[in-house]
Amino acid sequence: GNKCPELVKEMTDLCGRGIVTSKNLLLGAPVKLGGECGSLTYIRPEERLEFGVLSQQKAYAKSIRKAKAPEEFVPQPRPGGDRLVAVRGEQSSRAHDAAGLLSVPKDGIGYGGGVVLGKDDEAYASAFQITAKPMPDMDKEGRKVIGQLLDSNSMDLLARLAGSPTRKMLPGQSGGTPLIKTVVNDCAVSSVAELLAKESE
Repeated sequence: GNKCPELVKEMTDLCGRGIVTSKNLLLGAPVKLGGECGSLTYIRPEERLEFGVLSQQKAYAKSIRKAKAPEEFVPQPRPGGDRLVAVRGEQSSRAHDAAGLLSVPKDGIGYGGGVVLGKDDEAYASAFQITAKPMPDMDKEGRKVIGQLLDSNSMDLLARLAGSPTRKMLPGQSGGTPLIKTVVNDCAVSSVAELLAKESE
C-alpha cells in the first residue's frame, strides 16, 4: 500500500475509529466496519467478496442499542475536496493477480455503488472487495489494490466465505447477497513490518 497512502488511511479509518467526512458529529457518527456495523454485502462465488456498511442509520442505531436512529441523525457523506483529489491521483499497488487482495473503487471508499451514486446513508455499502482468485477484470474496472490478507487464518476464512451460498440470482447475474447474514465483529489493518516485528518477539 506504499503507492496509495490516502487509500490506506481510509481503510485504516474504516477498520478503526471510523471515517469522518463531516465537521458536525453532533448529529452523526463515524462510519465503522467493526462492532457488527459492517457486513459481507455481496458474493461472486469463488471470485470476490464485497464488504461495507449497508445503512449508516441502522449501524448507528445498533451501536446505541436502539431500534432506530434518532430523526436528526445525519449520515457521513462521501469523501470530497482535497481528499478525493489525492485519492484519485493514487495508483494501485499491484495488479489483481492473486487471492486475498484488498481492492477499493478507483475514487476510494464511498464510491463503490456503480455509476449512479445513491444516498449518503448507503455511501459505504460497497466499501471494498477481497479477491478469492486472480481477477484481471478488476484492473479493467479501475479498482485499486491497497493491501492483502496476511495470515493463513484469514485466507481460510476467505475460502469459506467465497464458497458461501447466495440468495437466488437473477438470470445473467454472477453473484448475489449472502444467504446467511455475515457481520464484521472486528477487523484490523497492519503493515507487514508490524507483523514481522510481532513474530520476532
